[in-house]
Amino acid sequence: MYRRNHFVITFIIIVMLTFACASPEEDETSVVASSDYADLVSLFKEFREFVKPTVTNGVPDYTAGQFIAAHASDPKRALQGVESAPLKILLAHQPRNIFDAAAAGYHLQISGHTHGGQYIPWSYLVTLTQPYIAGLHRHAGTWIYVSRGTGYWGPPLRIGVPSEVTLLKLKVHHTV
Repeated sequence: MYRRNHFVITFIIIVMLTFACASPEEDETSVVASSDYADLVSLFKEFREFVKPTVTNGVPDYTAGQFIAAHASDPKRALQGVESAPLKILLAHQPRNIFDAAAAGYHLQISGHTHGGQYIPWSYLVTLTQPYIAGLHRHAGTWIYVSRGTGYWGPPLRIGVPSEVTLLKLKVHHTV
């Protein structure tokens, strides 16, 4: 029963995120108002107010600027105009963006790139270029989550580093 309810709730949240992140030109009320589910419409409106102050930015790969200067990864520039948002999330392919993300004031960075190390000895070598290779960490006031992902790089194998599909749940803690 738990798994089924969990799936339904997750599906509803994904649908809500899809509509909540729709462009301002779209009229989301016309999408859901035709529904007979008044409670769902009410929940959607509440949820939209919750996610409205959230800023989710993505930046080019950390090394992209070495090839095309205009593609330099710049988390601070990505925040221009929304610096005061109460929740700032950065999507950055490589974990080493965390230094700039923390300096820019992001609350969370979500990354991949490392495949969790993939196999020995690579798992030791990757720590020479990346500050984090898997999991959730705190860096100078900013959370960073690094997914091991589902694929591989180079040889088609993973040893001691299982694949993962991650579901991040963000919770609001109200303080009085």
